Amino acid sequence: MIIQISTIEDESAYNAYLTARNAPRDTIIHGVRPNSIKTIAEYETLLVSLQNEMFEFADYHVGVVSPVAPFIEIMQCAMMIMRDTPSLINQGARAQGIFPPFGEDLKDTVELNDYAALLTNTVTAIQGVASALQGSR
Repeated sequence: MIIQISTIEDESAYNAYLTARNAPRDTIIHGVRPNSIKTIAEYETLLVSLQNEMFEFADYHVGVVSPVAPFIEIMQCAMMIMRDTPSLINQGARAQGIFPPFGEDLKDTVELNDYAALLTNTVTAIQGVASALQGSR
């Protein structure tokens, strides 16, 4: 389909379309992805701290989070997917000679095998939670 813009109204409609089309992507680029990266780093810092300067809280932490640990695993996987998917999309676009949809600035490289393993781990985590929820009925 060819879009023809010949009036101010056409241009206004096209700009409204672009704004609506790009809104989810922009939220990912400027909000979801950076916050996912931040959250991953903060959780890793917590886990390292529990092995070092906060070691006296390690057992307490395990007990406190154990009821929700499977959900934490799913959220960690989801954040890693939100971190890696835009990069992988850009990688694929560049390989095809297409402008990267998530912008020129996002140049992180994602190994396909690592991404596949992440997706597999996510499915496993979700299945584990589903089984636990079904068992609690």
